[in-house]
Amino acid sequence: MEEILNSKLGAIYIRVSTDKQEELSPDAQKRLLLDYAKANNIDVPARFIFIENEKDVNPSIDIAFKLADALDVDVRKLF
Repeated sequence: MEEILNSKLGAIYIRVSTDKQEELSPDAQKRLLLDYAKANNIDVPARFIFIENEKDVNPSIDIAFKLADALDVDVRKLF
């Protein structure tokens, strides 16, 4: 129970620059970021995982950043 009370809420934003991106695939980005979240006691609900590619811009992430700013929430960009 204490772990739940001490956890933080997080979101993950994954961006793929091109179809040929091999350096850090979306799956690799997601895995690394979820590992980071777990190690830092951050809960990331599936609905807060945003994936954007060069053809499919997801406006939800802009809304999430504006909400975080309005609520004075700590936002960390890892990549």
